[in-house]
Amino acid sequence: MDAAYIVEPHQPGEHLTANGLPVFTLYYANDDDGDRRLGSDSKLTFTAPADGSYLVRVSDVRGHASRSVRLSLDGPPAATDFSVTLAGNNPTINAGSGKEFTITADRRDGFDGEIRVSLTGALPPGFCGFQSTGDSSRPQIGGRRDLGHGRCTAAQQGQQDNAAQSTLTATADIGGHAVSKPVGSLGTITLAPKPKLTVRLLPEGNQSSPAPGQPPELTITAGSTTPAILKIERNGFDGLVSLDVNNLPHGVIVDNIGLNAVLIPAGESERQIFLNCAKFVPETDRLVHAWSKPRVNQASPPLLLHVKRAAGVAGGK
Repeated sequence: MDAAYIVEPHQPGEHLTANGLPVFTLYYANDDDGDRRLGSDSKLTFTAPADGSYLVRVSDVRGHASRSVRLSLDGPPAATDFSVTLAGNNPTINAGSGKEFTITADRRDGFDGEIRVSLTGALPPGFCGFQSTGDSSRPQIGGRRDLGHGRCTAAQQGQQDNAAQSTLTATADIGGHAVSKPVGSLGTITLAPKPKLTVRLLPEGNQSSPAPGQPPELTITAGSTTPAILKIERNGFDGLVSLDVNNLPHGVIVDNIGLNAVLIPAGESERQIFLNCAKFVPETDRLVHAWSKPRVNQASPPLLLHVKRAAGVAGGK
């Protein structure tokens, strides 16, 4: 059954009568639940603009009706919640480089807040997944987004086939309370030889290797564009390299990349990119990294991105 919903203010015991004010019919949702959690049933998420009684009319969207057609309404309280899954565990990481893992959020009943992922326990010697730089070190899934990225890097020397004695936990604020959910473990981490290509993401003008545990830093002002450098070291891979910059805050993009993403042509070793930050982005610190796409599949060490607001400029759309 294709159902349409109409939600209108209503006083108990009274019919809806004309009062001289315009009447607007609001079709909030129709057809099946988009997430298919309810099978063929329809779903409506409605936030009342004020306390009061409301009349809900349920009808067939085609206008079909008969005594044999029965529509029912079930209105359970919202169960705002989330869960997070991990992809990319049990990685094989090349010495002196990194591999990316992905965290995916399953949001329920309108939850659209930020989700932070933290690591409990230590990674094996020679491997690093989280820097000691406070909350900015955590992989994050931005508000209203479903996907986030982290990375685990290996020193030039490390132990083979290490089982990570650590777990990932996702935390979000719901109803004024911190709610935590288990994500899983990175599992067994295997050290591989030095890769045929390594990647670095650096502020323009600073192409030196960062000190251990101290990622390079780049500050961008909301409403502006700031350059950065993608630099690769070739060790046997001489072809075209396609790259992404992942874990950027919502509203920050790599600008002017055309239809083919960020490319470094064969025989070249670096490219200037431009990070564009929308005016609405709040002040935040975020660890971001570059990732060379599946053909090479290497992640750069992190870059600590600071978003600042211009003096006297308030947040806005």
